[in-house]
Amino acid sequence: MKKFMVAGFVIVCLFILFPFPSYAIDNSDTPLACRPFKKFGRGMANVISSPLEIPHHMYLEARKGETWWEQFGKYFPGLFIGTGWTIWRLSAGAYDIATFLFPSYEFSLIQPEYFLGEFEKEYTYDKSKD
Repeated sequence: MKKFMVAGFVIVCLFILFPFPSYAIDNSDTPLACRPFKKFGRGMANVISSPLEIPHHMYLEARKGETWWEQFGKYFPGLFIGTGWTIWRLSAGAYDIATFLFPSYEFSLIQPEYFLGEFEKEYTYDKSKD
């Protein structure tokens, strides 16, 4: 039993100390101890807020209609657009959670990084950033 406790302690220590050599690669102004946890927090926020993309895009599509029946008809394409963005935000969040120990910490797969705070903005894909 004591061997398992020692082995577990060594594994936990290695898991905690593993990201420290990676800090030399990252050139951001964020303090060293905060970088991986910022990425982990961004991933958790994206996973939790991903279902909110569906009503958000339904609303954005409905705003494009001028009359009430056009607005009602635009909810359905917004449902599919929101579902696609939900899957993308969920995938980006899961990626950030799975790789929070590895650099780069400042790069996000999805823009904007967080869903909250961008309620009125319609998202578009920018090919110039690739």
